[in-house]
Amino acid sequence: MRGSLKVSDDPATNADMVPSGTAPTALKWVAAVFILGGAFAALEVVVALVAGRLNLNFGVLGLFIGPGLLRFSAGWRLCALVCVWIELLCLLVVSALFMGSPHQLTVTIFYRPAGQASPALALGLCAFLFLIAVWQIHVLTRHDIRMLFDAKSGGTR
Repeated sequence: MRGSLKVSDDPATNADMVPSGTAPTALKWVAAVFILGGAFAALEVVVALVAGRLNLNFGVLGLFIGPGLLRFSAGWRLCALVCVWIELLCLLVVSALFMGSPHQLTVTIFYRPAGQASPALALGLCAFLFLIAVWQIHVLTRHDIRMLFDAKSGGTR
């Protein structure tokens, strides 16, 4: 199958099987989501600085998490999982707040009002982001993906 590797449970064997720069397609997509999110977070930080605001956005970690995943770094995989779990929890809280809101929501883009949106639309966006996050966790915890990270670090799980 294109984009996948046959992986054994023995990390010593796996180290020989992982060509440098080769990652399964699903892992590449997860890394791309992190990099894209990190780029948007960095852009938001820059726009805030230009406007005279200080914006500490931990989303910029995605610029480091994505490449770390593509290098099969176990530390960056753990960081990715922690970030995605935090994202899931935040999405649940935000969704609960949207469900309790009877008013239209003000949409802002780079701190400028861009219009109004219904809470139902916001809930739909949260549901979409929730599904992406669940998919990311699924990919990052798949056995074949875990073994790639274990093979690179020489550890066992």
